[in-house]
Amino acid sequence: EPSPRLLAVSAGGRIALVRWEFAGQQPGLLNRFLPTGLDGDPVVSLLSLPNQDSDDLSLGLLSSDGRFKRLPIAEVLDLSGRATSVLKLKDGVVLNSAVICREHRALLLVSDLGRILRLPVNESTLPLMGRLAQGPMTMRLFPGEVICGGLCLDHQQGETSLLLITAQGRINRIDAAGLRRCHRGDLGEMAVDLGDVNDPITAISPGTGLIGLITNQKRHGRIDPSNYPSVEIGAELSERIDLKQGEQITDLIPLMRSEPSS
Repeated sequence: EPSPRLLAVSAGGRIALVRWEFAGQQPGLLNRFLPTGLDGDPVVSLLSLPNQDSDDLSLGLLSSDGRFKRLPIAEVLDLSGRATSVLKLKDGVVLNSAVICREHRALLLVSDLGRILRLPVNESTLPLMGRLAQGPMTMRLFPGEVICGGLCLDHQQGETSLLLITAQGRINRIDAAGLRRCHRGDLGEMAVDLGDVNDPITAISPGTGLIGLITNQKRHGRIDPSNYPSVEIGAELSERIDLKQGEQITDLIPLMRSEPSS
């Protein structure tokens, strides 16, 4: 079978494919398998690309100032061996994350305060744009508020829940289907009650399949979201993962997605 096509997306708005021909012979850090054009530009997302173009798929790009744009998937399927710029960023703005979007699914944008915007993936709300466009302002941020990331949930594949975790390991799983549908620039709604303002949301993930945890002490772990009961939107963060003193969660990585229910 052909090797999967993994797309690396950088904070500076550039993309490049992982070079599998070297990975099996010379294992090492990710930057060893990327074009030199990404030197010094940290990777913020690593995405699996489809083998063929599809009219209902697009690459969604979320920047730190709350802008979001969609790029036709055909624009990234024919990449050469060098890094390519796909986003024009203002000074002081970086790309926060990237996500594969499917038409007519739900896009969720989440901030560190636990505020969530649920948007439909369609041309009127999130239009397809060219490579150098910045994208429209989509999630307006309050002073001091920071975007955690975005997810595109596929309800037809059984993805109906969202996992949120704070830096200190407090965790909740909520039913994303219950979130209010919004337009660009809406306030959205508070998905959780943080309580402690010094312990913000730091990472998000789909609430299905195994999830990998990474901490600031370079420790790794795995959790099964199904072990955490789904709570009402706006409920207080009550579950907690045991961490060492001074240790904080820095990222959640989906490891395996569950099969859709019959």
